[in-house]
Amino acid sequence: MGLLFYVGIGLLFTNWAVGLFYLGLGALALGALLVVLPIAYWLVRLVLQGIANFSKYLYDKLSKKRKAKGGSDHEEDI
Repeated sequence: MGLLFYVGIGLLFTNWAVGLFYLGLGALALGALLVVLPIAYWLVRLVLQGIANFSKYLYDKLSKKRKAKGGSDHEEDI
């Protein structure tokens, strides 16, 4: 992306149409990056929250089975 801006500025003085094309591609890449980053951040947070909720569900389910069998509950030992 940065290279496109650099090349575009360099080409503006030799071939202005190609320079503008490269500057436009650089701006397009920057805009796409600014759109994709928040979406990727949201997806990663969503997946990690799902893993955390699933882990909590499994822990609660296994703790109830252990307590029903008469095993010791770790929270009561503290």
